[in-house]
Amino acid sequence: ASTLKASASKAGCPVCGKSISMWISSKQAAHFAAFWIDRVEACLQAMGPAKGDMPRPAQQIRDMLQQDQTLTKEQKRYIDDDPTGLGKGLASALEWGGYVDYNQCPKGQIGWSKHLVSRGIWCYNAKRDDLWLWEWNDRHPRQRCEGCQFLDRSLPIACDGCQGSCQAAFYCSERCKKRDWQRHKMVCEEWKQYGPNGSAAQ
Repeated sequence: ASTLKASASKAGCPVCGKSISMWISSKQAAHFAAFWIDRVEACLQAMGPAKGDMPRPAQQIRDMLQQDQTLTKEQKRYIDDDPTGLGKGLASALEWGGYVDYNQCPKGQIGWSKHLVSRGIWCYNAKRDDLWLWEWNDRHPRQRCEGCQFLDRSLPIACDGCQGSCQAAFYCSERCKKRDWQRHKMVCEEWKQYGPNGSAAQ
């Protein structure tokens, strides 16, 4: 969304020649998840984590966006629901969270691996309807040790090979990390090979 804003004053539609800024101000723009990404991020940065360093309730983000004077009345219709019934608008932005899918690689089993997805800007829990901005802490408050599944918020040990992945692993002890390696090995190696800095991307 910020990229669209930056280019709006310089670019025009290649078909009709009208300014792109006119499109950004239209209700159609609010249909797309990218329209909301920087707005949600700005809200989270302004509000910080909830009490006790917990995820921020998404409803507070919706309420904040309803007060945003830069949004039109038609665009605000996409905050609580998608008037088209297609599940787009703010809802799709919350679920997306700005993650990047790196599954566009050689065809085959690896090519369709859901492990090759970045962590994104935030983590959205649809069941709890709350968000955790990763810049607050790279360990989610509800993160469990991948080995013993014990809820330990410190989790001092991380798997270095998969940081940045949505499957990034954290552990409470070296013992848990070692015991979990057989399960985690494939995920980690796929990310190192096919992720943004992987050997296949070089």
